[in-house]
Amino acid sequence: GVAEGLLTAPHPEQMAEVLVSLILGLSDALGEMILVNQSGSAALERVEATVAAYTYSIERTLGAAPASLKLIDMETMKQWFV
Repeated sequence: GVAEGLLTAPHPEQMAEVLVSLILGLSDALGEMILVNQSGSAALERVEATVAAYTYSIERTLGAAPASLKLIDMETMKQWFV
């Protein structure tokens, strides 16, 4: 990451804490959406928007290039919302 110039993390230990918080937040949000068990395109759109927002936030936190991370395989996630 940082050594290769792919990421910028001026405060690595603190950034790790921020990343853990973001990942836990995403996990909680997705878990809640799955447990509510709504199906259909509106539920899937909410999941896609949530994943996109967290992915963007994590990329910005790491200083990674936009669209360089894939946190969730949306094809697999879609199976939970059909």
